[in-house]
Amino acid sequence: MKRKFISILLSTTLCASCMWLSASVSFAAAGNVSITLPGFKVTLNGEVFNNNYSRFPLIVYKDVTYFPMTYNDCRFLGIESVWTGNTTGLFIDSTGVTAAFNPYLTSQRNGRGYTAQVPAFPISVNGRAVDNSKEEYPIISFRDITYFPMTWKYCVDQFGWDYKFDAASGLVITSANPKLKQIPIPKNRLPGNGWIYDDEGKKSSSVIAKNGFMYYTDDKGAVKQAPLTAPTGAKTVYQLEIWSYGDGTSFDSHNFYEENGKAYLFFHSGGAVMGSDHRYMLKEDGTTQKIQGSYWETTLLGDMLYMYWRGPTPGPGNLRVQDAKSVTTDDGFNPLGPADYWYYPLANIDGLPIFERIGDELFVRAANYLTNQGDDGGYTLGEAAVYKVNVKTNVLTKVAGQANLNIINAQISGDYMYYVCAKEEGDDQASFSAYKHSLKDGTETLIGGYKGKGMWQFRFAALGDHVYYINDGGLYRFGEDINLNPKAEVLTISVTGDNREYLTCAFKETMDSKYRVMVFDKSGKIVFKTSDRGSNMVVEGKTLYFYNITTEALCETVI
Repeated sequence: MKRKFISILLSTTLCASCMWLSASVSFAAAGNVSITLPGFKVTLNGEVFNNNYSRFPLIVYKDVTYFPMTYNDCRFLGIESVWTGNTTGLFIDSTGVTAAFNPYLTSQRNGRGYTAQVPAFPISVNGRAVDNSKEEYPIISFRDITYFPMTWKYCVDQFGWDYKFDAASGLVITSANPKLKQIPIPKNRLPGNGWIYDDEGKKSSSVIAKNGFMYYTDDKGAVKQAPLTAPTGAKTVYQLEIWSYGDGTSFDSHNFYEENGKAYLFFHSGGAVMGSDHRYMLKEDGTTQKIQGSYWETTLLGDMLYMYWRGPTPGPGNLRVQDAKSVTTDDGFNPLGPADYWYYPLANIDGLPIFERIGDELFVRAANYLTNQGDDGGYTLGEAAVYKVNVKTNVLTKVAGQANLNIINAQISGDYMYYVCAKEEGDDQASFSAYKHSLKDGTETLIGGYKGKGMWQFRFAALGDHVYYINDGGLYRFGEDINLNPKAEVLTISVTGDNREYLTCAFKETMDSKYRVMVFDKSGKIVFKTSDRGSNMVVEGKTLYFYNITTEALCETVI
């Protein structure tokens, strides 16, 4: 087929205020043109496009196929577009963004011929202006959506797409961005509650894939396990109870998470003070293992459970250990570490255990407990630092800490420990500093610092020598004054991968947030980004799994 006839449909949103459809706008039109719908089959990234019942079908003008630049469709093919008004116009860029196939289908069948308009507003493609009035195949508008000609100049030279055409297969387009395989999940699931993710009005986002299985909860509160290769072959592995403080129909609030190569179920039962937190390991054989049933926050390391008290009336000496094989009640545990220290988790990032163990040493954060301070007989705490507790001798040894600064988070990665110190400066402001500490010789390097809010809710994660943190809702790296997803608010940040080599972030859906899920590798490179909403991102080998809230399916892709 000649180049001018190898055209591919491409669509872009005309109004940034609409997240899912390009809004209707008023623009100056250069004239009307007659268009038809293609009479041949069109396949985009393996998905057959339903022109007959699409709200925004592919169209043909001058024997060239045109693509509708809707919000979903253009990102499905790796394209981003921004409409800035009649004066500055439309900006289209090939960025490698990804979205799942999510067609705009209607119940009304399309006709064969229509009238479209040739817009007169400015247009830019990959940073270069397009003079639409001089184009043999101009950009046109149909049903208030901008349509792009799928000519060689655009699909190959500008966007790097592959395509072929023959009488049997029709037009087949393959873009270079990651492809999302959607694994269907049964519809009889609990509704979303907006607890963490933007899933209100959708099915529950409590879905995770791990070790060849998916886990979800049906509308009867049954936790289901199904093979990824046979999603309909689900079996019940746990049954949630009706929430005692609810309306008699809702189940205990819950979610799934990944830690140390395993999938876990977390749920809360009862009220805030008199209630309890529960954790169960979800095993591949369909059984579960209880690791927590109270406010003793617990992580499983090897065959032992390590925990600290985070419930009402906290106090010093709040660290203990228990054999995981004997967990039936809250008995059978042993205190760990000196009783005159107050213990805290090392990290507070999803995917990382709250403590780390190397040999016989358990790494924790702790502050010494100072009694009889002040006239009221109260107490004060020393500055929090990182310590290691020998699990056999109970000896506590300080590992790292800065004078007059609290260590608020720490993470071990290989032979190094990364930690962040904070100093309060009033009015909910604090100065933060990140350090890299060698576990071999104790040498330290200052990575960077900043001033901001949220000292006690601070979250950070180290990946390679890159240290990521949240500041006023945005995602940043120490040493760089750049918001990695401008105007987007972080919902979750987690470390995943066979060797903890990936960082994943989920972002709140807003008008200004470009990406709702991002994945970084150890070099700091963005290896995946999507405009779809997502939860529970897990990487195994080079495969990323996440629940796609936008399409309500489990997604799989190679990164």
